Amino acid sequence: MNHVRTDGAASMSLSQLVPDTHAAACLTEPTARRLNVVPLYLLRNNGLDTLIVGSSQPDSDSLKERLARQLPDTVRAQFLHVDARAIPDALNRCYKTLMSVDDVLACCSVTDQQQQGGEPLLPDVAISLVEALLQEACRHRASDIHVSPLSVSDDAGVLVRFRIDGVLKPFVTLRSGLYSGLLVRIKILADIDIAETRHPQDGQFVLWIAGHHVDFRVSSFPTIVGENLVLRVMNPQSSLASLEQLKLPATTVRQFDNILARPEGMVIVCGPTGSGKTTTLYALLNELDESSLNIMTLEDPVEIRSTSFRQTSIDPDRALDYAHGLRAMLRQDPDVLMIGEVRDSESCHMLLRAVMTGHRVFSTVHANSALGAIDRLLELSIQRSMLVTHLAAVASQRLVRLTCKHCSGQQAGCANCKGTGYFGRRVIIELLIMDAQLAALLNSGASALQVNEYAVSTGFKPLHEQGLDLIRQGLTTAEELQRVLGMPEVAGESSGPVADAVSSSP
Repeated sequence: MNHVRTDGAASMSLSQLVPDTHAAACLTEPTARRLNVVPLYLLRNNGLDTLIVGSSQPDSDSLKERLARQLPDTVRAQFLHVDARAIPDALNRCYKTLMSVDDVLACCSVTDQQQQGGEPLLPDVAISLVEALLQEACRHRASDIHVSPLSVSDDAGVLVRFRIDGVLKPFVTLRSGLYSGLLVRIKILADIDIAETRHPQDGQFVLWIAGHHVDFRVSSFPTIVGENLVLRVMNPQSSLASLEQLKLPATTVRQFDNILARPEGMVIVCGPTGSGKTTTLYALLNELDESSLNIMTLEDPVEIRSTSFRQTSIDPDRALDYAHGLRAMLRQDPDVLMIGEVRDSESCHMLLRAVMTGHRVFSTVHANSALGAIDRLLELSIQRSMLVTHLAAVASQRLVRLTCKHCSGQQAGCANCKGTGYFGRRVIIELLIMDAQLAALLNSGASALQVNEYAVSTGFKPLHEQGLDLIRQGLTTAEELQRVLGMPEVAGESSGPVADAVSSSP
């Protein structure tokens, strides 16, 4: 998301720019300096490309005409406002080297022809290498970057892996001599103590890559062979914004609409880490009328930034945890609260207190199923009758990889899916709606089988049945559903006993 100036023009900070060699190649350095513009990113389209440029005078018609004369007929310019004082340094970084990302990685990687030796002959190698890795992670739609030294020996190398569509894949093995510089550069970006190597550390930074501000969350962890780094990539391009974009079944969308129409109640979303719970919560919040509602969130940390909501990250250093933060938020006259996670009894009691005072509350718990989420909440010393009275619905979800449209999921794959046979993911959600009969069953201590049988009779559809629907539509495979749900019966058309699918607890 670009920043917006008071006069309405889009703007960005050049200090966050990761230079794009394709953009720099569209303008010669003398031309860019003469016009005082920075080539930021080349957006490729069929037949007509767009060069995004930074200028301190983005509304100048004369500048637009002068720049247009310097560009090929197949390239048009789009302007962003930047600080004039930052342009010279940005141009120095854009034109210091026109090595492509592929060339940088080839120069830094371990290959059969290029064994360990000295560092590659590349100016500012650590900076160029980090920028190349981050650009490739965004290009490959990676959600996480893992940087792991393989051994204490000098010739083992450093393994870089990307998590793409939920699966961790090796990307490149770097030369061991680059590890120290790579580590220090990432720590500097994330404002982490570069001298501390024996304790875990966390940090974050934002860079402008491929036309977007991308947020990176960094975690360093000491191992016996050196510090292991994991970077979470919070790319706004991968964040969905509405229920429609989730591509849920029409029945599920109608059920969510009915839940959102209620003036109060608690909605819980559960699933393992990385199953898209936060995305679903924001899709639900975006269906509400933010102009007439005070919608507030408390997260660890804020993952999807929105100007429609009042968002806060918890901060243990300031004694701002979920319980204390929620208590303070209730004094902010909220209508809707979204709490990142129910972690303990105190925060769970505070959530119920908020619901009892007429608020709508959305949150997550770690559980394997909708019924398992209820068990998890009861483990937090919540009175059963109070929970079932104020709980509106529980959703349990998973992300399932979709077969690649270009190669139809063939075993060999294609360039589009990098040989995996899959491209992109689809969420599947089992939604348990609380009504009077279900509340009575839960309150009476009915068995999981009894609760499940009643839920199914009212339209509840377990995760594995929804996964089978995707298989029948040709959107995913039995192997993928087996990987995600771990259910041996998914290869056939029979769904098997429904109770076994929903009654498991975490």
